Amino acid sequence: MSNVKAYPSQEIDFRETIIQGKTIYENQNLGMDLRDYFAAKAMQSMLNEFYQGKSKKKSPYELLEQAELVSKNAYWFADKMINERKKL
Repeated sequence: MSNVKAYPSQEIDFRETIIQGKTIYENQNLGMDLRDYFAAKAMQSMLNEFYQGKSKKKSPYELLEQAELVSKNAYWFADKMINERKKL
């Protein structure tokens, strides 16, 4: 996956790494990854559907299983959205 940012930050994080006795400086944009942003949006939608009355009848263990499933599916949707975005 590419490291496209949803909200690019103006801040730059400079990291210093020493490789084979040479110091290498690497800058890194600190913004949120687009994949994480898309996953959060997908997860919000899935949880909204789930909590429309259904969660009141579920045990805590069933809710935990649902949370794991939702988070996996959220990233699946995010990956699909990024792939479609590349086609544009």
